[in-house]
Amino acid sequence: MSSSSDEYLDRGEGTNPATAMMSGISGAIYAAFGGLIMVMSSAFDGIADLMDVFGASRDFFVAFLTEPISVLSAGAQQTIYSITVGDWSFFGPATFTVAVVSIALAWAAWSFLDPEIPIVDDLVPWR
Repeated sequence: MSSSSDEYLDRGEGTNPATAMMSGISGAIYAAFGGLIMVMSSAFDGIADLMDVFGASRDFFVAFLTEPISVLSAGAQQTIYSITVGDWSFFGPATFTVAVVSIALAWAAWSFLDPEIPIVDDLVPWR
């Protein structure tokens, strides 16, 4: 069994020097264009990756704007349920108002009492 260098030499046997020179130059040109093609392919792959990032960002912002609609719909359905048959249905149409007022009162009580919570005080600078 012959080595790979012997195979190359066997293929070149019987060719004249001009043909060998043209083959060598052709090989160098092919290698240069192959390298250029690889550089262009890498550049286009980078652009494609950048477009994927832009697409993911677009999907995030679309979800950021449209997903709260499902939360609002669920809140409206729960409000309708609580007005008609829920545990707090005795408030009737004022159920949502009672909920908002109770949140406002809880916030006012929290602000008035101003409890010392080290982690919250570190995270929220105005406390």
